[in-house]
Amino acid sequence: MSVTSSEQKFSGKYSSYTAQDRQGLVNAVTCVLSSSSEPVAVSSDYSNNLSIAREVNAYAKIAGCDWTYYVQKLEVTIGRNTDNLSLNAIPGAVVKKNIDIDLGPAKIVSRKHAAIRFNLESGSWELQIFGRNGAKVNFRRIPTGPDSPPTVLQSGCIVDIGGVQMIFILPEQETVISDYCLNHLMPKLLSTYGTNGNNNPLLRNIIEGSTYLREQRLQEEARLQRLDHLHTPLSSSDVNPIGDPHGDTIMMEEEDDDQNYTRGGIRPNTYTSSSTNVITNNNVPHIENPSDLSLDENRYIKPPQSYASMITQAILSTPEGSISLADIYKFISDNYAFYRFSQMAWQNSVRHNLSLNKAFEKVPKRAGQQGKGMNWKISNEVRRDFLNKWNAGKLSKIRRGASVTRQLQLHMSKFGEIPAPESSSIDTRGIKAQKVKKSLQATSSILGESAPQLQKTQLTGQISTTTSMNVTTNANVNNSALS
Repeated sequence: MSVTSSEQKFSGKYSSYTAQDRQGLVNAVTCVLSSSSEPVAVSSDYSNNLSIAREVNAYAKIAGCDWTYYVQKLEVTIGRNTDNLSLNAIPGAVVKKNIDIDLGPAKIVSRKHAAIRFNLESGSWELQIFGRNGAKVNFRRIPTGPDSPPTVLQSGCIVDIGGVQMIFILPEQETVISDYCLNHLMPKLLSTYGTNGNNNPLLRNIIEGSTYLREQRLQEEARLQRLDHLHTPLSSSDVNPIGDPHGDTIMMEEEDDDQNYTRGGIRPNTYTSSSTNVITNNNVPHIENPSDLSLDENRYIKPPQSYASMITQAILSTPEGSISLADIYKFISDNYAFYRFSQMAWQNSVRHNLSLNKAFEKVPKRAGQQGKGMNWKISNEVRRDFLNKWNAGKLSKIRRGASVTRQLQLHMSKFGEIPAPESSSIDTRGIKAQKVKKSLQATSSILGESAPQLQKTQLTGQISTTTSMNVTTNANVNNSALS
C-alpha cells in the first residue's frame, strides 16, 4: 500500500519558495502534531531538549511535536514497552527496552504495535501495523494485521498511532506534506502561527488560501450580521414571527427516519406535547411546546427524535465534540425516560445507526480516557457542508430525513459554534496501493555484496528549540560514524 499520487510530490507547486521556506513549513507542521494527553515515553527518551548541535548519520528521521528519533537501522519497532518496568524505579538501573519508539503507557498502543522496515526489493520504507487499534497515515486509516499489505512511506507522511502523530522524513527525498494533511492541521497552524504564518511566506500563503480560514471569516461575518439584525428595530410590516422570508411557516417535526417506534410508543404527530422545531424568519431555530421527556412520569412517551438526532445531541453535548458509545447510551437514558425504563434492545439500533450513517465517524480516545473502543464524532464532510450552508444562509428549509443537520442547526443557533475533536476521522476504505519506483542507494557493508546499496545520509541534529533537520549529502560518509 502507498499514499495516493495526490499526496506525493507537489510537482513544483512550491518551487518558487526557498529551501528555507519549505523547511520552515515542515518545522511548523511538526510542532503542531498531536500527542497524548498524558506523557509518552518517547517524549523523554528522545526529547528535543536533550538534543545538541551535532551531525548524525541516519537513513531517516521520525519526529513528533517534542521528540526526534533518527533511524540508524533497517527496521524500527513502535509500541509500548512492558519489560523491566520495575527497574525504572531503581536509581542507576539499566533498562533494556524491547522496542525502539515507546508510545506507552497508554494501552491503546499494543506492545508491538508497528514496524517501519526498508524493503530491499522495492527500495522503499514501509509501515506494517500489528496492533488491534490500527494506525493512520496522512489522516487515513491503513490496513492492520501481519497479513495485511504494508503502507509505503514517503518523506513527509504523517503517521498517527494511538493519538501520537509523527512525521517521517527522508533526506534523499523532497519532503512533501499533502494538502489533505494541511487541511486537517489548519486549525492548529492558524491558532499557533496566525495569518502571518510565523513570517514564513510559504506557510502564510497556505493559511491565507485555506478553506478553514475562509469558513472562519464567513462564520464571523454571519455572526456579526445576526447581531446587527437583533439590534435593528423592525417595522410592523417587516415582522413575521414564524416563517421564511416569503411568509411561509417552516415546520420541522422530527420524523421517524429510523423507523424506531415500538409497541407502547406514541408517534410524534399524535402526541401534542412533543417538541416541534421551528425556523424563524431570521433563520434561528427554536422549540415550541417543549416537554421534558427526561422525567420519570414521561416513561411511556416515545420521544419524537430519531436515533440519529439523539446520537447527534450526545456528540454535541461534549466540549470536544466526540463521545464513547457507552456515554451515548448514558446520554439517551438520562435525557429520555422512555429508553431509561426500556429493555436494552434500543442500544442495538444506536449501534446500527452509528455504523451505517455516514454522518458519524470514529475517532481515537485520548490516552487518559477510560474504557475500550473508539469515540464517535460528526464527520468532517457533514460538518463542513453544514457550515458552508449556514454561512451562505441556505438552511431555511431542511429536507425530510436530515436529522443530523437539524440538530447541528439548533446547536449552532444556541451556542454559535460546532465542537470538533482534534483527531481526524477514520477512513475505512483504506489507501489505494501504488508502486513506488524510487529507492535509496545502499551500502554493501551492511546489506551484503548482493543486496541493493543503502546509504546513511549525514543529518544535522538541532538544538532543543527546533525539530528541523539539515541534510548534507555525502557519498563518502561511513555508515557507523557519528560526528
